[in-house]
Amino acid sequence: MTSKPTSMKEIAEMANVSVMTVSRALRNSPGISGETRERVLEIANEVGYQKNPLVSALMTQRRKGAPADISLTVAHIHCLPADRKLTGNLLTLRQGIRSQAKKHGFEVSEFYLNEPGMTPQRLANILSSRGIRAAIFEHFFEDGVELDIDLSSISAVALTHTMRKPNLNRVVVAEYLSVLVATEHLEKLGYQKIGLIVNPRQEAIARIKREAAWLLHQQNLPEHARVPLLVSEREGFESALESWLKTHTPDAIICPYRRAKPLIDQLDQKIGYVQLGWHEDDTELAGVDPNWRQVGISAVNKVVDQLFRGEFGEPQTPTVTSIDCHWQDGPSVQVPN
Repeated sequence: MTSKPTSMKEIAEMANVSVMTVSRALRNSPGISGETRERVLEIANEVGYQKNPLVSALMTQRRKGAPADISLTVAHIHCLPADRKLTGNLLTLRQGIRSQAKKHGFEVSEFYLNEPGMTPQRLANILSSRGIRAAIFEHFFEDGVELDIDLSSISAVALTHTMRKPNLNRVVVAEYLSVLVATEHLEKLGYQKIGLIVNPRQEAIARIKREAAWLLHQQNLPEHARVPLLVSEREGFESALESWLKTHTPDAIICPYRRAKPLIDQLDQKIGYVQLGWHEDDTELAGVDPNWRQVGISAVNKVVDQLFRGEFGEPQTPTVTSIDCHWQDGPSVQVPN
């Protein structure tokens, strides 16, 4: 073979299979026979398709059973505090990553960046020694993180905007849209004086998106229906909430703090409540589901695509994929009397 195909379509024609079959073979996905997969990989290897190091590595693994320097593994790198347990949406994220990696024929190995003795460069060395060339950096619990880490041989994706260096392609939740979705549904239910509570640290991480959406919503309301934003840290939240409710008397609130609902009930406040960052365990609450499962799925799709294109390290022009959120009905809101 002397000519070099520039697309999967041309490889498909040479192998006498469909483009989808070529795609599955190159991704090591299930659903095709071993004979067909080997034929496609052999053609791709011989013509140097996309100069992809994975193709020849896969051929070595399948044809000779010999170890290759590339592993069909995605590293899920937990960036939360070392003693933080995975709960709620963190578990949902993990489930999305694992299920989608399996569909691509990849395994998932989990690493904890903040465990004792771990450093960013030690992590990079571990990934390299194990032949892991795909990594997903989970979102940090702080903003403006800069890691001294060499990712020149790794395809990597970051979640949310917390990691600024290296500046990677990333997948984010739709903080701005979450507020618009919540206010839209509350207004449809007849609520007329809606309040929003935000955590300043979370707002910094979200680049003030929730606050921006709220200010846009408020400016289109008559003066009597406007409720000032309550910005409160976890410490002192109870007293700030009580004072804010008495002063501004909202008939519904949108809030990231799950403990707000029992506090409202204790104050005998009959108001609607919407949980930002809703999770499927929040059966007694209406809320906005940020869809962390899809964040995990999209992160795997993105990093596997980069890997099969041979794109490693920090991209010249990083991209951001935003995942739509969804409204979830619940008994904490109802049609007001």
